Parts: sequence; C-alpha cells; structure tokens
Amino acid sequence: MVSIVVKFFVDEISFWSRYVAGFVRFIPFALNFTYVFLELISLFRICMFLGGCVLFLKFLHVPQKTSIIHEVIAPSRSVLIKHKIENEGLSISLSKEGLSLDQVSKITKKINEVIPSSWLYNANISTKVFERNGSYEFDECYISGRGFKIYLKSNHGDIMTEWMQKDSREIYQSKINGNLSVSLSKNLPNPMVKEILNTLQKANKSTIGISNIYVGYSCHAQSGKAPKIAFIELHRKNGKIESILSMENKIYNLNENYSYNDITVMKRPINGGKVTSNYGWRIHPILKVRKMHTGIDYGMPMGSPIYSPADGVISKSQACAGYGNYVEVVHNAYNKKIATGYGHMTKLIVKRNQKVKQGEIIGYVGKTGMATAPHLHYEIKVNGKFVHPHSIKSFYKKMKDAEMRKVQKCHAVYKTLK
Repeated sequence: MVSIVVKFFVDEISFWSRYVAGFVRFIPFALNFTYVFLELISLFRICMFLGGCVLFLKFLHVPQKTSIIHEVIAPSRSVLIKHKIENEGLSISLSKEGLSLDQVSKITKKINEVIPSSWLYNANISTKVFERNGSYEFDECYISGRGFKIYLKSNHGDIMTEWMQKDSREIYQSKINGNLSVSLSKNLPNPMVKEILNTLQKANKSTIGISNIYVGYSCHAQSGKAPKIAFIELHRKNGKIESILSMENKIYNLNENYSYNDITVMKRPINGGKVTSNYGWRIHPILKVRKMHTGIDYGMPMGSPIYSPADGVISKSQACAGYGNYVEVVHNAYNKKIATGYGHMTKLIVKRNQKVKQGEIIGYVGKTGMATAPHLHYEIKVNGKFVHPHSIKSFYKKMKDAEMRKVQKCHAVYKTLK
C-alpha cells in the first residue's frame, strides 16, 4: 500500500513539472480550445488526488486508547435494591438480586461473624450492585433489624463489615390478634420472640387474653451483641395492664414492686415429725371445749431442734399463757406482713429484734404451757390474720429502697418511649 502511494506521488510530481514547463513554452497558444480542454482535465486530476489523500488519512486514523478502556471497564449502571428478609433467609434474598453464589457466600459468612442468621428475619436490607454486561457485582449494603445495624462494602473482592448500631433503647408496639407467638413473629426475629415468651413464663403471666403488647429492648454499640428485652407491658382485653421489667439478670413485677428472682420457699420448721393436730376447729385436749386451732401441732421428741423456715427478724421471744415459751419471726415479704409462730419450746434462746437466717435454730421442742406431750405448735399470720401453714409455701421478698429507685428510673425511660 505504501509503495503504491509513493509511486503515485512521484508520477504526479513528474507530471506537474512537465506541465509547468509546457505551459510557459506554449503561452501564445493559451487561447487554443484544445489546450483549454486539456487544462480542465488536469484540474480534475488534482481534485481527485486531494480527495484520495483525505480518504487515506481517514483510513489511517486510530481512536485514543483511553476511550476504549473506559468503554470496557466502566459500569453501565448502578442499581439500589431494597426489601425485607423473609423466611427464605439472607442467602436466597441476595441471590434474587442477581449476585453470584461466590459473592453471596462471602457476604453471608461475614455477617454470621457478627450476628447469628436467626436475627436477620424481618430485617430490612438495602443493596447496591453494579451491572456489567448483564451480570451483577456487589458494591455495598445496609442491614437493619430490631436492635442492630450492619454495613458491608466490597473492597477488591473482599467484604468489609462495620457495626453501625449505637447504644440506645427502642420500643415495639403491636396489636395481638389470636396467638401471641404468631402475632409477634410477623415483625420480630425468632430469638426475640422466644425471649419475650420465656420472660412472661418466668413472671407467671398468661399469654391468653392480650389485646396489645409493648416490648422495650436495649441496643448495644458493641459489635455482634444482639438486643436484649428489658420491658414488657401487657394490655389485657379486660382492661388490666401488667408491666414487667428485666434488669441486671432480674425480672421485676412493676405492678407490685418485687422481683421474681427474689423468691423465698418456706422450709419445714422441723425435721420429720408427725402431725398430731391440724389447723381448724377442734375440741381442745385440755379445756374440752370446741375451739379454733390456729396452727399445726407436730409431735416430736423433747429437745428436737426448731428451724426458721425463712430469713426474718425475731418480733417476740417470751412466755405466753397457753403457748408456754413462744417465739415469733417476721419475714420480709414484698406487700404483706408474714409472721411465723412457735409454741411450747423448752426455753427461749433468741432475743427480740435479732435477725435470723433460713435454717437457723431458734429453739427446741418442749411441752411448756398447755400441752399434754412434747410437740411444736407452728402457726402463720398474714397481715395479722391466721392462715393454714400449708397455704404459704413461698413469698417474694420486698425490694430495698435503693433497688426500688433504680427500677423506677429505668421504667420511666421506657414509658417516655411509648
């Protein structure tokens, strides 16, 4: 091709040199018609020559390499996809967005390093992908659920994660139609639903007859720390409202101000023994008249030890006419005064206002007072009234003032969120 063009240029230069020489030589014949015709043909040849040069240069033109590279590697468009992670799980949700299995595997592995996959149910996910030649490449995504926020970013094939959640308190409210567990599962992750149901079970709260529920939970800035249930308020269909607070591994009844964890199980005041006279009306063995028996008599050998059934304070330690040597212990119940009494002891070994622990010896079986044989007369009073000793098996302790103020302060925080 180049040799042809060079030969063409040489021929044209030779032609024009002869043409100029001839033109000077034959000026007198310029007006000759044939000469003018030949000149026009030469002019046509030079126009054809110039046109061919232009086409040749056009053929040799090469586009800049930068524009070719830009056309190949630049993404055609970016796509932002938003949806909620349903029962199908995270992997299938990402696959539906067009991501390859390799990318999905990397993303799910990184997320599982900071939070269990079970918490992702009902979480919102916003994913940004690049579309290249019909395929999608992951760029970044935000995942936000109840009590957590996670950010993921693609970095040269690797996936970088960042825990975005900050310390805060949030509250969830829902109307309950039918089953409590089913209603909560529509918007909350399964671990949170289980924790709510377990808390209600520990608080002996029925899940039937609930119209509305408020659930308060604490969020943590610490990476991978799932939210924790802190407050539950139940609105019953009968109009009753029941509030529960979970704080420092304790569950509190906010309606009656006690902790379900601080429960005292009453122990028997003696080891063994046979019931010789039960609680209720009877014929008095000495007076021979019908009289109310306010406790239970346990027949035991003389000198058998008597134990305090729970922690308390000695309120009485004295000789009484019919009871003989008598001791009364007041126990620290949350909303009522529970007092246990012990009669017919051999002697008094404890003093008034003395603190005693559960299982501590407070006396010995005897037959002082009106007694026909060695035995223990054991009785219980609730708010000053005698009850059957077997009816009080346990009670909740009264909260201390400092603990009460702490609970009320935390409760006030969640009440403002409502």
